[in-house]
Amino acid sequence: MRVTFQQMYSSFYSNMNSALSDLVNLNLQAQTQKKINNPSDDPVGMAHILSYRDELGAIDQYQDNISTATAWLGLSDDTLGSVSDLISSIKELANQAATGTLDADNRAEIASQVRELYAELIALSNTEYDGKSIYAGQQTDGNAYEETLWLTTNDEDLASDWSFSINGDSDSTILIQFLSNGGATTGTFGTDEIRYRYSTDGGETFKEGVTPAGSTTISLDGVEVEMSAGSTVTATAEDDTNDSSGTWVWVRPTVKYLGDYDGYNEVAAIGQTAQALDANALGSFDSNVYVRIDNTTSTAGAVEYSYSVDGGLTWVSGNVSSNANASNVGLSIPGGMLYLSNAGAPGAISSGDQFIVQPADSDIKLQISDESLITINDIGLDIFGGVYTDAQTGETTVAFGSSSELCTSESSIASENLFEAVGNLIAFLETNNEDGIGQCIDALDDAQNQMLGVAASVGGRENRLTITGSVLETVSLDVDARLSDVEDVDVAELMTDLTQQQLVYQAVLKSSSLIMNLSLLSYV
Repeated sequence: MRVTFQQMYSSFYSNMNSALSDLVNLNLQAQTQKKINNPSDDPVGMAHILSYRDELGAIDQYQDNISTATAWLGLSDDTLGSVSDLISSIKELANQAATGTLDADNRAEIASQVRELYAELIALSNTEYDGKSIYAGQQTDGNAYEETLWLTTNDEDLASDWSFSINGDSDSTILIQFLSNGGATTGTFGTDEIRYRYSTDGGETFKEGVTPAGSTTISLDGVEVEMSAGSTVTATAEDDTNDSSGTWVWVRPTVKYLGDYDGYNEVAAIGQTAQALDANALGSFDSNVYVRIDNTTSTAGAVEYSYSVDGGLTWVSGNVSSNANASNVGLSIPGGMLYLSNAGAPGAISSGDQFIVQPADSDIKLQISDESLITINDIGLDIFGGVYTDAQTGETTVAFGSSSELCTSESSIASENLFEAVGNLIAFLETNNEDGIGQCIDALDDAQNQMLGVAASVGGRENRLTITGSVLETVSLDVDARLSDVEDVDVAELMTDLTQQQLVYQAVLKSSSLIMNLSLLSYV
């Protein structure tokens, strides 16, 4: 076969480039310490590398979340520890005040100390992490609590069925005593003229006031109490401040919760007629529930409807309302009931109206592993109590169920409600009420136990974060090792290959130069 110079030069050029390419590739590996620098180097290996890097990236994010959660829960743990110390101090003062040998001045001095501790409790309930309130649910951009005024009464009948609102502020407890009017020993707000007297100095001096017939307002030197019409009070002897048979009311401090909380649900209405209805959902819902009205109804007909729990992809039809009045219906749905009250004319519910029941979730959760979330916040309402506005009814009420009454029963002061217990204690200290002080001590015990239960939950979550962090560290090391096996070079082996390839390239250059210098002219 005839070999031309063009063929030789082309072959020499190809061989030199091939040897040089191998040498450059080994040199690149030496620079990067990586076996695979381009997908073409090892497509399967590159796929493994990308997968391992994604896994390491997720682990890094989980570890960042764990750091945030640890700091958040650590702050909460410290805060609750401080709260427990304050409760212990308040209980110690309350026990001193319950001693029968103390007089009104002694109890007033203790009340001043308790007010200071109360202010510190409020400050702790508004603790922030990185500018975010840790006890306000998901409403982290504002305080969880604000101080306000509330009422306590010794009249069990009044306390069982009353509503009120208070405007104004007072630095001391206002004690109200209701008086007889023209021989009448009872009076009804909104109907009768109500006579009363009140004291801002613990009962040492009193001022008199009158609520005119038809009115429901009690005026108290800059503070106005709006009673509900129909509330009935009983008169006491005007000169007897120890008469417990009539109606007494204490206007005293409490704290109102401003954040959100579990247990209430929002309803979104879709459609012009749907938006004219008052819609409320009661129950516990795991996710959004879509409700669709399927028939046109009249005031005499039941409502047929469908619901969906997967965002409207599938519907469960053939459901019928639980009553036969289309202007006020209850629709049974998974998790509870949707109630529709006609806000306009009867029969306003129309076919095609839709409603979305949206469960409120006050928890803030962070992902700490592929299948694990952790709640980093706690709801102040469940820890400190106080009063709050019910999202369903719009009424302000006492947390942990009921009561703002002072009776002989031990459950008269809302159990487990820290702010209410201390607020009542301040009222009874400032008005020298020894029986009321004794009841507050029991309530403080319950409130401290409630708070310590939450603190234990916080500690448990901190331990879980520690364990999960250790597991992630181990997993990260394992993934790093697998990534290194695929990606990293063996330095000793690389140095050997690099030296060998240098010799190969030098041999190619030397042999090519020798052959390229040979020609017939060299032998003429």
